[in-house]
Amino acid sequence: MAAKEQLEKVRGLLQAIRAMTTGSLTENPAWGSINFRDAEAPLDLIQSLAGHLQQLPIELIPEPVMNEIIDRLTRVRDAMNSIAAFDLAKSANPNGERAAFSERVREAGTALLVVVQGWIPFLAYQKGDIQKNINDLSQAVENARAILDKARVDTVAKAGEVDTIVQAAREASAAVGVGHFTSDFSGEATRLDGLADTWLKATAWFAGITLLVAIVFAVLPMDPAASSSYVVHFVSSKVVALVVLLSATFWCGRIYKATKHQAAVNHHRANALKTFQAFVNAGSSEATRDAVLLETTRSIFAISPSGYLDGADSVGDPGSRLLEVIRPSGKT
Repeated sequence: MAAKEQLEKVRGLLQAIRAMTTGSLTENPAWGSINFRDAEAPLDLIQSLAGHLQQLPIELIPEPVMNEIIDRLTRVRDAMNSIAAFDLAKSANPNGERAAFSERVREAGTALLVVVQGWIPFLAYQKGDIQKNINDLSQAVENARAILDKARVDTVAKAGEVDTIVQAAREASAAVGVGHFTSDFSGEATRLDGLADTWLKATAWFAGITLLVAIVFAVLPMDPAASSSYVVHFVSSKVVALVVLLSATFWCGRIYKATKHQAAVNHHRANALKTFQAFVNAGSSEATRDAVLLETTRSIFAISPSGYLDGADSVGDPGSRLLEVIRPSGKT
């Protein structure tokens, strides 16, 4: 361990060296064109070494080594003082002295480096800077890991919230869509009811006209003395008129039945869609909801007997074909 006197001397030398900056020693307006720029690198090295020694616990250096350091620092200080005291007016050979002073600084700096270069890392470790940096780095890694874990948890939570929002948006859009289509089916059913009433009136009118014409034809007298051709013409004209009127009556009746059937189907679909969302929300799992969706779809889009069409007029059930389309897509 270094003695107290050695420590005081080293600290004094270091303070004196640090007081003479590189810039003040390399150039001076009083020197004119002469400068010591070729000694700038050795001076920077000396300042760096002196700065490290000022910050490190040099009391750990053994006495023999401290004596060497004192000797090297003294040589460095003297060499730097020589440059600081350089006087162009008093110099007989300014360029020669400049070169000699620069070389002296270079040699003194190299000698100091040889002695302290092995001790500076040791003293830095003993000071705890390296261990402190390691501890700080480890703490930073732990903090980063904690932040990452928290971010991962937050991401999972946010993902759950996003899924909930998406599900709510889907349900809201489904509810809006169901309400929209319910209104469409209900409006179409109302329109078809009005159209069916019109065709019912047309059927009644044609039936009444047909009956009236038949009565008129029945009571209309025919000349007994009429010729055969006249009789044929008279009877055939009545038959044609009655056939046309009867055909129009039956045609209007069939259109009335078809329109009324379509109105009944649309009423059924509108009423079914009003309960559709309740059936879907009743499911507690995706599989249950899929099953409820399929059965509800079958109920809505299947052609239910309305009583207006007989077997010959009925069509195939498109609900089953719709289910065949929905079922594979629900499995993907």
